[in-house]
Amino acid sequence: MIRMARRQILTTMALLVLLLIVAPKRVFANAGDLARRGTVDPKTIRFSQDSISGTFKNGDSVTDLATKLRNGTVDPSSIPPIRVVERNGQIFTLDNRRLRAFQEAGIDIPFERLDSIPKRELFKFTTNNDGIDIIIRGQ
Repeated sequence: MIRMARRQILTTMALLVLLLIVAPKRVFANAGDLARRGTVDPKTIRFSQDSISGTFKNGDSVTDLATKLRNGTVDPSSIPPIRVVERNGQIFTLDNRRLRAFQEAGIDIPFERLDSIPKRELFKFTTNNDGIDIIIRGQ
């Protein structure tokens, strides 16, 4: 019994090590990589906040937008571009819910690069993990 448990632990550890070695590393956009406007792989943009509401101001959910983008019932160009800014050499969005929806949909997102972070948006920089992921409140 102890041998089986030990074998399972060793197998699990071996799989974790393999995943760390083989799993592709996430590559984020750099300030010099982005044009003024365009589309970009949403997984290359960092979140500025540590959490977001699961719904937009109009009541639609982030998940519903992702589904509609993925199945083609919403045209990505009909969604306002996310605003991205450079902070400490890294690219962050000021529009975290739209970024999350496009990440879930797996399609490129329209963006507009700002020259600086608007003062009224500084409060958004609450990320605890360098913008790699975000928590959806209420889920």
